[in-house]
Amino acid sequence: MHMFVLSRGWRRGSLSYAVGAAPVVTYLISRVRGRELEHGDGVLAGYHLSGGALVGGLTRRFPLASGFFLSLDSRLSATYVRVPVAGGHASVPNFALHLHAGIGFQPSRAAQPENDAP
Repeated sequence: MHMFVLSRGWRRGSLSYAVGAAPVVTYLISRVRGRELEHGDGVLAGYHLSGGALVGGLTRRFPLASGFFLSLDSRLSATYVRVPVAGGHASVPNFALHLHAGIGFQPSRAAQPENDAP
């Protein structure tokens, strides 16, 4: 299952927020009751546009030292796909919580000179 998420994010204080949506593309390899799905259909040799997803996220940065920071990120995703199987279709809902942690670096910004034009 592949999701191509487009999202919008914004920052308020030390928190960053994001919301987005995505189409879900699947490549199916299935055997149901001993019957295999034929790969002749679909787009691009077996890929299917099978559903969609909604995502939301919250990120917090914690400063460490000399421009380094710890980033903690949580995301929720809700996905629904309907995929073909031999002799019919299967509906697959999915709700997931994703937790990420990382170390980042943001160099300090130099002071911008003021414009002294009259």
